[in-house]
Amino acid sequence: MVDGTFGEGDCDIAVGKAGNEEEGDVDVAVAWIPYAAGFLSGYVAAPETPQHAVSTVAGTWEDSDSHSSDFESGWSVTWVFGHEMYGDHAVVSGRGGLGRYEDGMLFAIATDSGRSNNKLNTVGVRPMDDPPGWRVKVHEDNDPSSGHSALPEESMFAFVVVPFVGTIRLHAAWVNGMTGVPYRSTGNMKVMRTGVGTFLLQVGRKGEKDGVLLLQTAGGNASSISCAFLSYEWNELRRAFEVQARHVSTGGPGEERFLLVDVDFYALWMDHKSPPVSVAAKLDQPPSWAGCFLHKLDQMFDLDDCVDSPLGWRDKLEKPCTDYAELEYCTRSGGYGSGWLPQMGDFSNWSGQGHDASTACCACGGGSSMKRAKYMGKDFSVTTCVDACEGFTYAAVQSGQCRCGDFLPDEATRLKDSECGTACPFEGAEPSLQCGADGRNAVYRTNFVMLEYLLRGGGL
Repeated sequence: MVDGTFGEGDCDIAVGKAGNEEEGDVDVAVAWIPYAAGFLSGYVAAPETPQHAVSTVAGTWEDSDSHSSDFESGWSVTWVFGHEMYGDHAVVSGRGGLGRYEDGMLFAIATDSGRSNNKLNTVGVRPMDDPPGWRVKVHEDNDPSSGHSALPEESMFAFVVVPFVGTIRLHAAWVNGMTGVPYRSTGNMKVMRTGVGTFLLQVGRKGEKDGVLLLQTAGGNASSISCAFLSYEWNELRRAFEVQARHVSTGGPGEERFLLVDVDFYALWMDHKSPPVSVAAKLDQPPSWAGCFLHKLDQMFDLDDCVDSPLGWRDKLEKPCTDYAELEYCTRSGGYGSGWLPQMGDFSNWSGQGHDASTACCACGGGSSMKRAKYMGKDFSVTTCVDACEGFTYAAVQSGQCRCGDFLPDEATRLKDSECGTACPFEGAEPSLQCGADGRNAVYRTNFVMLEYLLRGGGL
């Protein structure tokens, strides 16, 4: 629906008001993950009504090709009916050691609007050990007080599994809802619990228009699969995303109607410019030119992506790092700025959460930084360097030396392509590929970032 009209083959995104049998107008964030992206994924069809109250039925796809190509390799979807603890639900699992829930995250969404047309059928996920994988339950929108399973004919859902290992540019966390401390995380995502069912989530310096947060409940109590729903909005004061988990069970009036609840959840950052890519989607393509850059090799790809730490830090007067920067209290080198008055004393006089601004704030020389680059060694050709940089976005060759990284240098350092025209000076080098020179880096995209261009309809 790119032109304002809805037609055959388009996706209908329905948003409902909690507790009302009507649709609602609210900002939404959408991420499209095609099957070709390499992640285990599929669109599961609604099961047939079971002949017996307690039974299991093999799952089927909505269409024969509505799943990733590698799904059949040790994976399965099974419907379980009449389970004494979890009721009717599906199981997405692997065999032979595949599908261990601690190795990845499963995100799912209901694809039927629900019996009462509330548009609020919600999907809960619960990790499981035997078989390894996840329980997936579609909760009925018509019965919010108990979280009953949706009718079988309304239980279709779509899902994607994102592994912690084997995913490039992944910023994600599996969060303990009681503490806010991740069971497992990767990349540059930080999480802090601020109250019952409320969390602050930060991804480097990313803001509300830089990407999309994918959220999925991933737990429940000892005998249930959570029917809570998650939402988020940008908190400009904290420079972080505020995430809320609310129970579909109705409570009192007003704000108490849908109570905040602590629940484990998955969070994944889908960046608009650099989305995560699966290693499984590596393409067999020749090295693709990214440019010639003037840099010492040991400085190539260094990125000082600083994050205030602790996340959401405030001093004892509740001033955040943004105040220190805007009021010029400090300098990037850690010194005192023009706005800091002598009578205010030292930064340490105003410490909060065990830190003062010089250790907590990026604007004051503190915080934590992420630099992801790696020197691979000498005697590399372009092809062997690109292969050695598996898991990175770019490979730089400088007279046979190889270095890997995820971000291109500043455009001010870009040179004419012809300045990286020196052939690789050793046997086996590809004569048609530029190999850089002293201080000049021939940079190539790896096969992983090339996939991103293909998925966007771009050329190589």
